[in-house]
Amino acid sequence: MKANKLMIAALMMGAMAMVGCKPSNGNDPDEPIIPGGNDTTQQATQPEVEPIEGACVVVCNFLQAPCGDVIFVGSYTKQDGTAVSWTLGDPSEKFTPIEGFEGWYQVVLYPNAEADDAGYIARGKAVHAGADGAFGWSGQWERNSVTLIDGDVAIGDENNGEQFLGFSATGTVAYISANGWQVNPCTEAVPGGNHEWTVVLADTCDLLPANATLYFTGNFGENNKEWGASDRVMTKVNDRTYTWTGEYPENFMCKAFYTVEGEVNEKGEAVQHWAEGNNYIFDGKNYTYTVGKFQ
Repeated sequence: MKANKLMIAALMMGAMAMVGCKPSNGNDPDEPIIPGGNDTTQQATQPEVEPIEGACVVVCNFLQAPCGDVIFVGSYTKQDGTAVSWTLGDPSEKFTPIEGFEGWYQVVLYPNAEADDAGYIARGKAVHAGADGAFGWSGQWERNSVTLIDGDVAIGDENNGEQFLGFSATGTVAYISANGWQVNPCTEAVPGGNHEWTVVLADTCDLLPANATLYFTGNFGENNKEWGASDRVMTKVNDRTYTWTGEYPENFMCKAFYTVEGEVNEKGEAVQHWAEGNNYIFDGKNYTYTVGKFQ
């Protein structure tokens, strides 16, 4: 009998230990949802937003709180009936804060007249205004930072980590979180200048073919929308080191890609092999961009 009592006590202690060690953010409806593991800036509770018939609603927790306007840039129809097609600034819809839920914002989208070329009835991404109030692609949410909390929406990828939301049905509410912005508009801008930039191929990166040309590109202004249009050819120093010298803008972001002579796609365009990973974001101190691998 004593042995049975000890066994029961041990089982009870084990159960209590399991309860005490229950991971947070599980399926307990009374627990807050804290996506991304960032509990320093994340609002402890999330709002409950009712779906809207015929519309798609995005409810987003911006972990790096906006300090200006945030718009949803993409392909959809606004509430006033205006068609939007990846236009920065007006007429894109603005995210509006949700009262009582700090850090949470929402935007309401209506479907295109027809599904876009990716098959979505509404698609796009958040873009934060710069310090001057203008919108640019460097203000979009940080690469690979968008997490789905709940809802019926696809999170797609383009340009190696630039994420977008894609809706296939109306009457849906998508809850997501986003860590930050490619360039933080809420801090002082890193000034531009003139310098020699060095691209280094890491040991993990294959050497470029002998007939390859390496290009240095970034948010130079004239190529902000089409980084692949860069004509900034880098100078080969050795098999793993290339340089480019010139002017670069404030809040500079850059990347490298190469083409191979005679390698073209079905449209007759040169095939571009882009460096994998995020854009290199200049911090005002370092002029070396290391590439671990090309696509």
